[in-house]
Amino acid sequence: MDAIGQVRRAEQVAAAIHSARLAGTEPSAEWQVDAQAYVEGLIDTAKVVRRTRERYGLD
Repeated sequence: MDAIGQVRRAEQVAAAIHSARLAGTEPSAEWQVDAQAYVEGLIDTAKVVRRTRERYGLD
C-alpha cells in the first residue's frame, strides 16, 4: 500500500463515518479498528464487510 492509497482509504473511511453520524449513528469501536486496518492496507473492503456482518449476526 502506497501513501496515496492510504490517503484515499482514509478519505473513504472519513466519509463513511460522516455518513453514519448524519444518519444519527456512531461507528462502533470494533468497526473503527477494522477501518484503521483497512486504511493501513492490512485488510480489504470484503473483510471489513464480512467482519461487520458477523458482528451483527447478518451472516
